[in-house]
Amino acid sequence: MRLPNLSTRELRNFTLLAASQSLKDAAESCALSQPALSLQLKHLEHKLGAKLVLRSSAHRAIELTPAGVELLQAARHALQVLQEAVDRIGP
Repeated sequence: MRLPNLSTRELRNFTLLAASQSLKDAAESCALSQPALSLQLKHLEHKLGAKLVLRSSAHRAIELTPAGVELLQAARHALQVLQEAVDRIGP
């Protein structure tokens, strides 16, 4: 599979969503509306061809799928590596 075009914003927002387990709380952390974050998640799932979260309407919570867990680990690592590079480059 070819590497899809993923932005650092998408990865960061996904990690915030996974940490909060709530679209509402994650949207606030991302400074987005809940529908905007939900749409971003839908686009991310489409790009990857995999469902990343399961939504629980009763508890308004999300749960990561196995694909979501895999992406979360990779996203955290990628963001950390990028931040370290920026820290070394910048003042």
